[in-house]
Parts: sequence; structure tokens; C-alpha cells
Amino acid sequence: MPQVGETWLHYELLDVLGQGAMGQVFKAKDTRLDREVALKFLLTPNRVKGELKARFVQEAKAVARLDHPHIGALYAIEEQQEQVFLAMAYYQGQSLAAKVKGGLELPTSLKIFTDLLTGFHYAHEQGVIHRDIKADNIFITEDGTVKILDFGLARLPNSDLTQDGQMMGTPNYMSPEQFKGEAVDARSDIWSLGVLLFYILTGELPFEAQFPQIIQLILKDEPRPLGQWLEHPELQAIIERCLAKDKQERFASCADLRAAIDNLNINPAQTRKHAATQQSAATPQQGSSSPSSSRASRSRKRAISLVGRDHELEDLVGLVSDADSYLVNVIGIGGAGKTTLARAVMNDVRLKPTFPDGRFFVGLDSLSDTSQIPHAIAQAMQLQIVGQDPWESLHYLLTEKQVLLVLDNLEHLIEACSADLDELLGVCPNLSVLATSRVVLNLEGEVIYDLKGLRVPETADADLLAYGATALFISRAKRLKRLFNAQDHEQAIVDICTTLEGWPLGIELAVAWIRQLSPSEIAQKLTESLDFLTTRTRHQASRHQSARAAFEYSWRLLNKEAQEALTKLAVFKGGFTTEAAFEVTNTSLETLALLVDASFLTITDEGRYDRHPLIEEFSKDVFEQANFKQDVMAKFVEFFREKTEEAEDKLSSEQRSTGI
Repeated sequence: MPQVGETWLHYELLDVLGQGAMGQVFKAKDTRLDREVALKFLLTPNRVKGELKARFVQEAKAVARLDHPHIGALYAIEEQQEQVFLAMAYYQGQSLAAKVKGGLELPTSLKIFTDLLTGFHYAHEQGVIHRDIKADNIFITEDGTVKILDFGLARLPNSDLTQDGQMMGTPNYMSPEQFKGEAVDARSDIWSLGVLLFYILTGELPFEAQFPQIIQLILKDEPRPLGQWLEHPELQAIIERCLAKDKQERFASCADLRAAIDNLNINPAQTRKHAATQQSAATPQQGSSSPSSSRASRSRKRAISLVGRDHELEDLVGLVSDADSYLVNVIGIGGAGKTTLARAVMNDVRLKPTFPDGRFFVGLDSLSDTSQIPHAIAQAMQLQIVGQDPWESLHYLLTEKQVLLVLDNLEHLIEACSADLDELLGVCPNLSVLATSRVVLNLEGEVIYDLKGLRVPETADADLLAYGATALFISRAKRLKRLFNAQDHEQAIVDICTTLEGWPLGIELAVAWIRQLSPSEIAQKLTESLDFLTTRTRHQASRHQSARAAFEYSWRLLNKEAQEALTKLAVFKGGFTTEAAFEVTNTSLETLALLVDASFLTITDEGRYDRHPLIEEFSKDVFEQANFKQDVMAKFVEFFREKTEEAEDKLSSEQRSTGI
């Protein structure tokens, strides 16, 4: 990789200016012409196949054909030691994103935007569609000149490097047709310009969420109401037209958009709200992670939620700190607290020196397609996927980074992405992954960390706050019922946590009834029906809204053979042996192992198989409706009749031997 102080051809590298999706940018001195330039290097070309290098060259061609005062100038494309780099004009100033953070008056905002429209209209006339318009790609020089930069994803006439059908761009700025992989034209850039104008005027984005939730927001939802920040109906109407879902309803060209803005009557004193009003009025959409107050609120919630897991936290921090444990998989039944624990591990300050390039949480529960995983990872790291192969692009982005990725809720994607994830870990030697899953991943190097229930005291005489399960119940009860006195209900609290075997989600669902029922009544209800454990809490993930939903979600991840086996095993009350499972239900050792890996079964110290009592109840409900119930029951009776006869014969033989 290029380093400050090195000389490449006749360019002396002076400083690092930044790093983008495809390259690193240096401030340099052109020793031939004695001038300062910006050099953009394509990083690690040995890791990147032909497409990314071709795209880098395409950027040079895109900029070279554009000669305009509002478009950054390109001097040359160079190559040394198979390393391609661009020599571009060096500008002093700051990005538009930095300008917006510092605050802009309305006339200044519109002047910057109309200058941009002039530059983009020129580019569109030359047949160049930018496709990655965002505040970070716009630069304002010290004299106030606007410069459009970074044409790495530009669409050129007759080019096949950016074919339709590929999802390219920065998600929060992408048009609906980009997400759909449909044909793009100037109106796609106009959508992004509408997003940019909203951002310039408000400091916020009209659609704000993490990937992949952002896709549904842009495809289905309306933008955040501009009226929270701006009182000007005509300007609001312009932005709304830019953000029309149907590109036929948008402005046809940047010239038309500029004409509409030029015709506005702007009075800054009347149209723009005070910054304090903007702050208080802004309401982040679901999944948003931008406002600092929202981040602080969620951090407090997670800190409170981590109850009774100090030992597990210590274990996992130690594991992920070990270079040999580059793939740690926390497995357990749904609602075991895997996500909360993984977040706590990620946020532990002791890991900062181990992962100097950062620790990132990637929620995968809402993803349905494994091709979305690289985009979700890149979004979490504020990077950008480019190229036709998103996994290969991710190799390129992460190959030199020393990071920890928390891949949360991986179970429903692992079958399809196992090879890609295995290769990613293979080509990125400094990458570590902490996964949470309901199943074993079966990947090379996987370290399996079984997350069991919280500790439960054996008697009510113990210090209930010293045990994770009872401490969780008490803390949640006091949150819902401020005057709750645990000392009045110690035995019932222990009974509840014992019945649930310390299952965190079950405890949360049970304690949700504390305003209507006493702990003794809750304990009694638990013995009557699995369906008692249902929450009324808003925004709870659907798979965690009830005990039944949690088990049904895991059930759907099993193949048909495993589903049938688990159903048949409901004939056993409590635990059972390998022999009994095979003779009564015809369940093979391989299927039993699969059910263990899927967190439905556990193996006791005595070598018997067992289940969480609520999983047993869930299985029995399915068993009662199964058409093979009578056959299994008959085999069950026959098996234990034979075992009883064998035991009686053995006992008689021993008695005869004793008598002799």
C-alpha cells in the first residue's frame, strides 16, 4: 500500500486526505510541474479482480470527458508496479457534509445547490449519470466554488460496467429504481439531488435507517415531513417532486429543477426555523442511528438489559480477544439473550486495542437474501459496496482492516452464505466475527459458545439479587410496578424462574403481567398453558412476542425430518436415551445431533437427551395433532414393556443367585 513519504513516478506523497469505497486519496507534490495534486490509489489490486480496476479506469474516463468549473479536474491516470492511480486537482476547503454540520443560511444553501445543478446538467448532457450523489462527494473550496467529485459509479454511454440489474450507490441516497436494479437515467440523479437538498436545508436525511430497512422506507414510505424544519410550501413541493417514487413524476432534467428553484421567492428570516426547533422536532425513523440522543437512549437500555451475564461477558471478551478464536458463535434457544450479550461484548472497552479499526454490529434478522449481507456490513461500517460481486467487494474493503463484526441472528441465512462467509474469513486475516445464532454454523474455525439460562437459586432463602434469573425478574417488576416488594414474593419468584429454567425471554414475558397478577398467580398460570407467555410490548420483534412465536421461528428453520423427529420425541416425559429415541421414534443419531445443534435438545452429564420444559410443551401441542401419534404411542408402550420385562428377569436371576 502507498505510504506518506514515498515517491510514485514524479509524485511525492505528503499526507492522507481520506479513503473512499475503492481507493485512498493522498495530498501529493507533482515534482515535474511543482504543484500540489490529489492522488487517488486503487487499493490492494491483487485482491481485486478486473472489474474494480476497470471501474477505477472508468472514473478517469468519466471525469476526463467533463470540462466544467463545478466538476473536479483530472490531470492524468498513472500506473506503477501494477498500481493504478489518478492525479487530480487538489482543492483547499471542506466537504459539503462538513459545511452542513457547521450550519448554512438558506440563501447560501440554495446557491450551493443551484451550482451543483449546473454541473450535473452538464454531465447529463455528456451522457454521464453520477449514481452516487451525496454530501461527502461534494467539495466547497475556500473561495466558495462548488466541485463535484468521485465518479466511481458513473454510468457512461455504451458501458457495460454498470449494467442495469446491479444495486449500486449509497443506500440513503439511492432512488427506488436503483434498489430494484432497473434502468437509470438523469432522473435517478434528480432523486439523489432531492435527498441532498433536504439534507442541506435540514441537516437530516428524508429517509434514514440501517440497511436493509432503508430499502422498504424508500420503496414504500413517504419522506420525513420537511415542515419540521422548513416553512416554505413551494420549496417543499420541489423536494417532494424530486422524491416521487415514479421517476416519470420527477423533474425531467437538472435544468428544469434549477428553473423551479430560481423562481422561488426566499425570505430567510421567515422560512427557516431556529436550529433548536430543528433539534427538538426531528424524530428519527425506525432503525435510524444518527441522532446522538437516540444512540444514548439505546445504550442505556442495553446496559440495563444485561443482567446476570457477567461471567459470560468475561468469557466472550477473552475469546474474541484471542486471534485463534476468529469466529465465535453464541448459540442458544430464541430469547436466551444472545443479542444483548453480543452487544455488550462489542461495546466492551477492553476490546478497543484488539480491534483498532472498529467493532460493528450488523443485524441480520430482517434480511431474506444472502446477497444483502455485504451491503449490511458495509452500511454498518459506513463503507460502500461496488462491483457485480458484493462478497468480492467486501473482501477488498476488509482485507487490511482489524475489525470485529457482530453478525446477529445468522441462523436463517447460514445455509446459503456459509461458503461466502468462510471465504471472507480466509482472505481477511485480521477480521474476527462474533455471531449469534440458534444453530451451529459448521464452519472451519468455529468456536461454539452455548448460552444457557440464567442462574436460578435452589431455595427462596438465597439472596435473589445474586442470581441472574431472579435478579432479572425483580428488576423488570420494579420497572413496571415501582412499589413492587420482592421480599413479599420470594418463593413465587423462585418458582417462576425455576419453571422457566432461567430463560430470559420467558422471564420477561412472565413479568409483563406483574401489574395484573401477583407472582403466585403468574407461577400458577405458567403450569397451565404455554400461550400465557405473550407480550403486549410495542416494537418487540415478532419472534419474541410470545414463547410460542420464539419456538415456531426455530421450528421453521428445521428440515422436515428434524421437525417430525422433534414431534415424535414429545412422547417422552422429561429426558430419554439414544436407544429409546431410535426404538420408539426411529430418530437417528445424526438427527439427534442436528436437534442439539439447533438448540432444541441438550445432552445431560449422564449422556441423556433433555429439553427446556417449554420446548417439551410446544412439541406436545404439535404431537397431539400429528397423524402418527397412535403409532408412536404404541411403540412407546411396547419399548417400556420389554424394558420392564428385562428388568424383572434380571432381578429374578439375581435373587435366584443370592438364594443359591
